[in-house]
Amino acid sequence: MEENFPGGGDFIRRAFKLKEYPESGIDTLLASLANNTLRQYTNCYKKWWDYSIKIQSSPYDYELKKLIEFFNGQMRPGSSYSTINYCRSALSLVLNINRKDQPIIKRYLKGVYKMNTPRAKYTSTCDPLIVLEFLAKWYPLEGLNIQKLTYKLVMLVSLLTAHRIQTISQIRISNIVWYADRAEVLITDKIKTSNPKMKQPILILPFFKEKPELCVATVLKLDIEKTKELRVPDTDFLLLTHKRPHHAATSQTISRWLKEVIKNAGIDVSLYTSYSVRHDSTSAANRAGVDISAIRSAAGWSEKSETFANFYNRSSVEDPTTFGVFYFLNESSRRIRMQDTSLSRPKEVT
Repeated sequence: MEENFPGGGDFIRRAFKLKEYPESGIDTLLASLANNTLRQYTNCYKKWWDYSIKIQSSPYDYELKKLIEFFNGQMRPGSSYSTINYCRSALSLVLNINRKDQPIIKRYLKGVYKMNTPRAKYTSTCDPLIVLEFLAKWYPLEGLNIQKLTYKLVMLVSLLTAHRIQTISQIRISNIVWYADRAEVLITDKIKTSNPKMKQPILILPFFKEKPELCVATVLKLDIEKTKELRVPDTDFLLLTHKRPHHAATSQTISRWLKEVIKNAGIDVSLYTSYSVRHDSTSAANRAGVDISAIRSAAGWSEKSETFANFYNRSSVEDPTTFGVFYFLNESSRRIRMQDTSLSRPKEVT
């Protein structure tokens, strides 16, 4: 037996061949896995591979005792239920798990859950008004350098849409449609929530004439103009890195930008991170009286999703006064629900 782990993709491919799946369908089966899922599965497969070699067993062979002992080995202090459950999901894909063993595996995972009950990362949220008041000081917009303008843009879009950082990283200039009162951004690339039953999100970015220093549509338009000369041919993604060569910003880069804004606004980044922006925006909208279905729609959750109630709806450490972001969220959600995603659209403003 070879000692070296072949990599996640090859491990899955070999397992499928051993299951005698048709060669012509294996690529299609592999294509069903999102990149992030494959990365997480690969981490589990590497551990499973090393464990199998250690006990002199084939990584492609299944035994209930072997599986339970492997799971036990992953339950270190600080390990979460989701870690074990992800391993269960990953190994279920490649191993021939006996159907009669499923009840005991299910019961084992139930025990893991009770011993390591998942908890939300954030028990409270900060007041988005703190960040908005800070961003309002970055005005007039024409006087901002590209870095500050981009920082302001990503934070306003994050607060307004309550979408994941990954979704924001997939904004393409060619998918932005301008209207008299707003910009609409269709996300066409695959994201975490992409599946045949879910429509791709449309981000609504309104013009906010009552508060021009926080007008996300104006910031967007100016950012496109200022970065025009920096774009290399065929660079369609909106957000660019600030150092040469200027390429499309990744989710990790955008996360660092958001964290920088949070820090500069005077918020403790040891308590709140770039990923807490989504919590802040949706929780604040809920406290302001925005309908829960509107929040779900704006943030890209399904009507049946309990994500907001379980993990995002947190009390604020401040007593916030409502602000334009809540109006934006409510208005954006209303428009999304009314939006006809067919080819028929209102006449564009030239």
